[in-house]
Amino acid sequence: MMKALITQADHTAKVQDIPVPTIDDDEILVHTVALAQNPTDWKCTRNVLVYSPDYYLLHLLVIKRVTNAGTICGCDWSGYVVETGKSVTSLSVGDHVAGFVQGGTYTDRGAYAEYVKTPAELAWRVPDGTLSHEEAATMGCGFWTAVQALFHPTRLALVEPPAKVDKDEWILIYGGSGSVGMFAIQLAHLAGYKVVTTASPRNLELCKSLGADAVFDYNDPDVVNQIKEATNDSLHKALDANSLESSQRITVQSLAPGPGKVISILGVHEQVAELRDDVKIQPTLIYTSLGRAFSNRPACPEDRSHMAEFLKKVPGLVSELRRKEALLITTYRLAKFITRAPVHPSITAMSPDIPKTMKALVTQADKTAKVQDIPVPTIDDDEVLVRTVALAQNPTDWKFIKNITNVGTICGCDWSGYVAQVGKNVSNPSVGDHVAGFVQGGTYTDRGAYAEYVKTPAELVWKVPDQTLSHEEAATMGCSFWTAAQALFHPTRLALVEPPAKVDKEEWVMIYGGSGKCLSFEEL
Repeated sequence: MMKALITQADHTAKVQDIPVPTIDDDEILVHTVALAQNPTDWKCTRNVLVYSPDYYLLHLLVIKRVTNAGTICGCDWSGYVVETGKSVTSLSVGDHVAGFVQGGTYTDRGAYAEYVKTPAELAWRVPDGTLSHEEAATMGCGFWTAVQALFHPTRLALVEPPAKVDKDEWILIYGGSGSVGMFAIQLAHLAGYKVVTTASPRNLELCKSLGADAVFDYNDPDVVNQIKEATNDSLHKALDANSLESSQRITVQSLAPGPGKVISILGVHEQVAELRDDVKIQPTLIYTSLGRAFSNRPACPEDRSHMAEFLKKVPGLVSELRRKEALLITTYRLAKFITRAPVHPSITAMSPDIPKTMKALVTQADKTAKVQDIPVPTIDDDEVLVRTVALAQNPTDWKFIKNITNVGTICGCDWSGYVAQVGKNVSNPSVGDHVAGFVQGGTYTDRGAYAEYVKTPAELVWKVPDQTLSHEEAATMGCSFWTAAQALFHPTRLALVEPPAKVDKEEWVMIYGGSGKCLSFEEL
């Protein structure tokens, strides 16, 4: 059995115990170490996507409020091979590999699990000393989409690195600072193309550092003329990594006269498709590269074959990436499962089962965050040490990384877990209790939620009653719940009557923004 994040009929996802997948002869079984997130991961719990066979003019139909209940979530992963199929010779048990699967679709295949199975030819070996598991996990959905869009013979059909194009040729990558765009810039640059791209003003220098030759603000009303001038009006190929109507319109208008081609990572807006007869706009859909039928789309063995051949080159390309920092930018969005058994009540305050070191997400000097091994915190007499099981996210978590970086501090605020150790003066809670709470992440080197262990004053945790909330649910009652409680009930704030007591007269209170995370608990 293994832990996996499973879609539910009520459009949520829940960690459940399910059987470890059985592999076919051409597959491998991987013990996951690090996982990455994409918008498609949450979308799979909310909707089922049905694609028209003629996926050209935005024939992307969404059947809302329908869920493939019982499927494993998650697409991007990195880990170690633990089993190989009978016909697999390219990989061995123990190899560090990474890859991409279609999450939210199959009951036995998905990244957000302790084990993931995949065809051996669709996994790539991570060379020793190059990328961590966290970095390798980010080279999934976004990287594969860039590869398919740029190099597939039926898409832009660019020269594939490490080969170089034999002439000066420009390519436009609209949306260069997104996940797909960052990889597309680097890959096109490695193949010798001159890259013009668009981004917001704060990301212009980032795109240049990745290999872009010219970068323009996509909000500038003159951006089309700027692109034409920079490229001497010679553009004939482009990738729209945003795929909004506005981005497709700018992309099409930026191409030179004559045959042109634009690849969109989503469907094509009909109004834009009619702008120019000499420009073809074509969508690309990364799931076809897996070679499996899904929704109402048939399997596409040609797309799988192309991706499998390209993945053979990836180990050699990793060391040639101009700026590996591009991978680290998305690392703080990492979702990482750390296998934990519940702490048994027999563990004492002096238990040798508490390790000396732990994994934690730690802020870096370059305004990123990285999973590192650090010492397990030492608690004071009035504190408890908690073995975390579930963590929640807030905007403050990434803001501390990007804007208020205290280097070497532990990220994360909201947590739920089991008490593993108590201080000398603590009589409640006890070892083994399910508790939850809030700490100030991104501030201290020994205190933060995004770690295997978190320490906190005992009076600032609350005991979760048995059979009421899961760890995942309890973890969400941190930053926003505390903020609501302080704002409503503190004597120097609104000083409302505190539940379970009731106000003794009819009285209104206004809560502006009632659907936000910070306010959703104020129904109390």
